[in-house]
Amino acid sequence: MRWRTLWAWSGAIASVVWVGCSSERQSSPQPATVASSAVKEAEGQLAGLLEEDWEAYLREEPTFASLQGDTRYAGLWEIKAPRR
Repeated sequence: MRWRTLWAWSGAIASVVWVGCSSERQSSPQPATVASSAVKEAEGQLAGLLEEDWEAYLREEPTFASLQGDTRYAGLWEIKAPRR
């Protein structure tokens, strides 16, 4: 590319940026918000589901539970010892 062409393009780009920055932007309307009680209820339901899933995982994987410091399921460990 020739330097004149490059100089012309840089001037054109600068003027477009300047015009775009100087124009006033209209504020967009705020999105409708969901009632806070409905959000809190949904968060509570999600937390309950996650807690239930976590407890089920710990029951199914007692070794992992013990490694996490939860000894409630320590009696469920599978003993995998070599046969004699």
